Parts: sequence; structure tokens; C-alpha cells
Amino acid sequence: MTPLSSPNTLVTSLKGGLIVSCQARDDSPMCATTTIVALARSAQLGGADALRIDGADNIAAAAEAVTIPIIGINKALVNDTTLITPDLDVLAALVDAGASLLAFELTTRAYPDPGAYRRALATISHRSGLLSVPLIADISTVSEATDAANSGCDLVATTLSGYTRPSQSRTLPDLGLVEELAAKGLKVVAEGGYSRPDQALEAIKRGAWAVCVGTAITDPISITRDFAAAMHCSTAPPMHTTSP
Repeated sequence: MTPLSSPNTLVTSLKGGLIVSCQARDDSPMCATTTIVALARSAQLGGADALRIDGADNIAAAAEAVTIPIIGINKALVNDTTLITPDLDVLAALVDAGASLLAFELTTRAYPDPGAYRRALATISHRSGLLSVPLIADISTVSEATDAANSGCDLVATTLSGYTRPSQSRTLPDLGLVEELAAKGLKVVAEGGYSRPDQALEAIKRGAWAVCVGTAITDPISITRDFAAAMHCSTAPPMHTTSP
């Protein structure tokens, strides 16, 4: 895709927009790069304003097939936990692959040691002035979001609310966190647990800059499981109609 003229223009273009996360677990039949590209093309045809894609190879392939911005991430398994771009040294490679924005985790889950957390903030602050694309911090709490903004991140995403120890009591989708961060003047990507269009719309009404939806759009296993569970657990008698 052709990059927009500046990071500020790109961030502005996402206001009120839908970001679709085109990802698949390693054990999913959907994990092939060709399938990720098909999901990305489908999302664009459906009206998505941007995509969120994991891994340089997938990003590069999708960038050749779509014309909307790609948020690049690089997931990695660290101590039995999947973290979002825990190695900040790969950010430049994701840009080279075709990412128009970059996202990474900035939580105490990823950086449990206070010293490591401070070093990550310093690294982000340094690279925010070097990288030519907007930076998105995936956070779980207000304090993490504030730290991210102070370190030069352009947007904060509520991706990890409910997945870290400080946020484990939160209910998803965490509309309350969206509203609280927006009230502080932060540009918030509402992400995590958004399964219905009305929830996405409510997030925008509460001040979200954009909304990111993944599983509810691009994970047929999860979607099928929800239908199957609802039908198999129902005790209601089948409906009878007068027409086939």
C-alpha cells in the first residue's frame, strides 16, 4: 500500500473507524499466510478502515493485497505467556515489511520488573522520534496508558484489559476504561471482547478514537463454537413454522 503523507494524517484517518484483526492461532487451519491475506482482503471489502496483522511475513503479503493501513505486531511466547511485540528491536523490520502503524504491549505483565518497565518506556520514547509511523501501546490500566502517552505513543489500545493481574476483575468489553481514557484526552482504540456492532458503536459514543474487532469477524472456530454451544445447551423446544 502507499503510505499516507504523515503519521498525524494516518492517525486522523482512523478516527471513528473500524480496525479488523486478521490473525489465527498456530494450531488453527486459518494460520496460513494465504488465509490471512484472504481475511485482510475480505475485511477491506467489508469496509474496514485498517487491519491488525501479526508477523513480518503476513504483513508483507497483506500489504501487497490491500490498500488500507496495516497495524503490525509480532507476538512471541515468553514464559508460557503470549506477549504482543515484546522485542522492541523488531519494530523497524515490521515497518520494512509494510506496516503503517506499530503496536506493542506496555503492561506490567510484559515487564514485571520495575526497572525493565522503565527501560521499555525509555526505549519507546527514544524510538518514537526515529520511527516514521504512529505507535500504539496495548495496555490494561489507566496508569499504563498514561505512561504510554507520556512516552510518545500516538494511541493506546485497551487490548489487554482483563488479561493482566491489575485488570483481571474488569468486564469485557471494557467500555468503562475507554471512557476514562478518553476523558483524559487520550486517543483510544477500543479492543478486547467486542463481539457485536452495537458494542463498537457504544465505544465510539464513549470517546473511542477507533474500534478493533478480531475474533467476532475473523475466527470461524470461535464463531461456530458460540452457535453450537447455544444450540446444544438450549432446553427450549424447536420452533415450528408453516413454511420450509
